[in-house]
Amino acid sequence: MRFIGVDKAENMCTLHPMSARVALHNMDFENPELYHDIKTVDITIAASSLQWAKKLDKTIENISQHSDEIAFAIFCDGTFKSIYEITKLPSFLPYHDDLLTLISQYYDIYHDREEYKLKFEDNLSKFRYIKNSGVSGGNRQLSFSDTKKLIAEYPLSYLEFEVLFVWGKKKS
Repeated sequence: MRFIGVDKAENMCTLHPMSARVALHNMDFENPELYHDIKTVDITIAASSLQWAKKLDKTIENISQHSDEIAFAIFCDGTFKSIYEITKLPSFLPYHDDLLTLISQYYDIYHDREEYKLKFEDNLSKFRYIKNSGVSGGNRQLSFSDTKKLIAEYPLSYLEFEVLFVWGKKKS
């Protein structure tokens, strides 16, 4: 048995345990070079990574050509819902029904959509969490002054998350 790890964050790759049966690729699922070395795998597991794909349809198609089974956890557009409502910015995260339609083109799937709230003691902690966790995608969408105002005036004690869990086998 062999484990192939893929992460575009180099620091995550350096933290991963290593052995002769572990191969790590410092890239993302969209990189076509990944699929040159990987002919087939038993299962592809992606935890909070696929939502960053610029061409998710092509990424899922590539995965389907190399993987018989999948298990995905994907942040969806309900993540940070109140922040987007307050700022009037559109979410850059995918809509869960669109994901289900896309993935079910290639796999017979089961799924579960979870919404949850993570509480914080103060607003600064909330926004530091967003910055440090990578859930924001690293894209600054607000100006510095608008960000400062949002931190000062954010009315909720929590952040909202929506995660789609999908698992399945390739269609026959």
